[in-house]
Amino acid sequence: MITRRTYRSDLCRIAGFVLLTAALSGAASADSIDYSKGFASAAGLSVTQASRYSLVWEPVQKGALILTDTQRGPNSAGPEERSSAFYATPVTVQRFVTSFGFQITADNREMADGITFTIQNAGPNALGGHGGGMGYGAAPGGGATPSIGRSVAVKFDTFKNDGDTSAGSTGIVVNGASPVGGTDLFASGIDLRSGHPFRADISYSLSTLTVKLTDLTTSATDLQNYTVNIPAVVGGTTAYVGFTAATGGWVSRQAITSWVYQSGALAPAVRSFAVSPNPACGGAPSTGQVTLQEAMATDTVFQITNSNAAATTPATVVIPAGSLSASFSITTRAVTSATLGSISIARDKAMARATLTVAPIGVDVISVAADFVPEGATTVGTINLQLPAAPGAITVNLGSAVPGVASVPVSVTIPQGAKTAQFRVDTFGVAANTPCLVTASANGSRRTTTLTVRPLRVSSVVLGAATAKSGWSGTGALSLEAPAPAGGVTMALSSNYATVEVPATVFFPAGATMAGFPVNAGAVSAKTLVTVAASSRVNNVYAKVTVEP
Repeated sequence: MITRRTYRSDLCRIAGFVLLTAALSGAASADSIDYSKGFASAAGLSVTQASRYSLVWEPVQKGALILTDTQRGPNSAGPEERSSAFYATPVTVQRFVTSFGFQITADNREMADGITFTIQNAGPNALGGHGGGMGYGAAPGGGATPSIGRSVAVKFDTFKNDGDTSAGSTGIVVNGASPVGGTDLFASGIDLRSGHPFRADISYSLSTLTVKLTDLTTSATDLQNYTVNIPAVVGGTTAYVGFTAATGGWVSRQAITSWVYQSGALAPAVRSFAVSPNPACGGAPSTGQVTLQEAMATDTVFQITNSNAAATTPATVVIPAGSLSASFSITTRAVTSATLGSISIARDKAMARATLTVAPIGVDVISVAADFVPEGATTVGTINLQLPAAPGAITVNLGSAVPGVASVPVSVTIPQGAKTAQFRVDTFGVAANTPCLVTASANGSRRTTTLTVRPLRVSSVVLGAATAKSGWSGTGALSLEAPAPAGGVTMALSSNYATVEVPATVFFPAGATMAGFPVNAGAVSAKTLVTVAASSRVNNVYAKVTVEP
């Protein structure tokens, strides 16, 4: 049976536990705790101790806060020690950063059980179970052991109880649950049983608790992120913060060597601010977007100022609590020349600026009806503006990189209110596939498309008959896919059997799509199938005739 009694020095006896509470004179406010140089005394802390033998130990020794003490003597606690040390004044826990140094030592490697950093609203004297309960939760294995409710704890565990991942683990526990499980620290090269000094850096904001543990001897680190709504768990925006620890049959000296805590919202810092699109086409919307370095716990309101006479912005932009960014709409008006100005956002000392150019309406797209056009053929080009022309009509200048291959008008006018116009493209003779860049430009905008002019193709060849007798004469016909270009075009003919004679070439004058040619069948001794080929520079077509004796 475990009995308790108190050891009194500056201690007071309350309900069988040993408590110490004092003011930290001039060293802290409700949102700031500073033991960065160690602990000269337990001033400002509420210390609660219990042990199997009802013995107590000095809570501060040589500048360190001693949570459990293995030293034997008249004031030593022996096995199954447990204690808590909470800052005596509740602090804000909606958002905070804290850092503390600690060291766990023993006469041998058989040490137990570990410490916790705990945030709780059970009271400044709250204390949980012994052994694997680590002074926070119920001891593993069940039984009627005390625990700390309305709490969130980060454990640093040095003993492998049932459910633990190893004899060195970390994790979070809520509402006084048994502190088992978590992450194996050996995987990160950290051994809490090494006797090395360690530093824990913990931060919390918007349901994300980040815990970084560093071995100050080896520099090995472990980083963990947990999702937990601390105010909801502890039942308020303020709570008691501090440490718990315990031993079981195996013991250790578990000491906090330094501690600082800072809570409260920080001023927002702008990571980026940009306006897009920029330049913006007059009459079309643009968007401003602001991004913070990190999300804030409350809404962040930025004032917006605008020096661009062609743009209109809202007065403010609000980044909701928990969000990193927000955007706002910018409206613009049609202009006849580029208008430059700046858009600025500001809140307290956080400010950012972006320039915005509002440009006249320009060309959005230029296209042609076909990417490949036969020489001599005419095709149609199309221009699309960014917005309907305004104010007044817009003149779009046109150009061809190779006017001897494809020619376009000098310009085309798009009337006010219209967005699209077409223009004619004439092509000329080429010896091979020839690409040509066609350009449209207006109000500083420039768009291009590529048209390829290719040699004409023969579309068909027809002979005067499918079957002919020796000595037959007739007329064949050759067709083109499009009218012959200026200067005309020549196509080749050939026969695979000398008995059927055709001319070597057929000429098509400009504009012609069909031409005839003579076909003569000579004498044959047996029925003969003859093939006549018509060839352009890029294709061949065929016709067949059977010649009989």
